[in-house]
Amino acid sequence: MNIENTYNDVLVSLKKEKRPLLKQNDDDFKELFLALGNSLNSIEMHESKEMIKKVLCILDHTTNHSPIFEGILCKILKSKDVPTDLKVYTLSTTQKFIIQRRNFMGEPLPSFYIDTLSDLLDVKDPELYEWTLRTIDEMGVQGKKLVHKILKTRPRFLQMLKKHNQNSHDIIEMLLVKWGFRE
Repeated sequence: MNIENTYNDVLVSLKKEKRPLLKQNDDDFKELFLALGNSLNSIEMHESKEMIKKVLCILDHTTNHSPIFEGILCKILKSKDVPTDLKVYTLSTTQKFIIQRRNFMGEPLPSFYIDTLSDLLDVKDPELYEWTLRTIDEMGVQGKKLVHKILKTRPRFLQMLKKHNQNSHDIIEMLLVKWGFRE
């Protein structure tokens, strides 16, 4: 697999308004995993951030999933050197490679993933907070484990002037209804 060519093919399909549906084999997944790991170790460089973005884009358009990405995706989310936009892309990828894969397998979500999302609820970035809540919504009933943290960190009244905070408030209210805390 050539990551650069695959990424460019995905972009071409998206520009044609076609959803690329990629299928990876074990060797492809290993190559993507190594590219993520190498890039994460040198995140200071612009090229590394671009490579992470490309790999996440490829994974986001892959129809099959591999468990090897669970740990490294959480490592990206925990890294202080990774910018918000890449963390948002990573959250999207975790929805497929952790939540959907685990649900399909009938397995509970790993505690390290739930702990990672819990830590993200402490961030001050309203956009990342909103996308963390959207990811928790994808967890279904398993997201209920985070209800106390969500209530503790939810945006306050004056923060509602920002769009992301308003969206977060709406998501929290929806989650509380889904989880049976509100009618």
